[in-house]
Amino acid sequence: HHADQMQLMEEFAAANRIELLNLSSALWERTMIEGQIQYNFADVHWNNTGNQLVAAMIGAYITGDTQK
Repeated sequence: HHADQMQLMEEFAAANRIELLNLSSALWERTMIEGQIQYNFADVHWNNTGNQLVAAMIGAYITGDTQK
């Protein structure tokens, strides 16, 4: 299950002091709020809209701009 796998990754990263940016939650929220699918849920590859969202999220994460 996808959520279980993410929980394992988050726990592993925390236990090993690895910085982890979880993009899955934001992609899911955008899909539910805007109604536009950001990625293929069967194989978890982002579509073009999802790629643009992820690029903006990574940029905001790198610059520390959490308002984006």
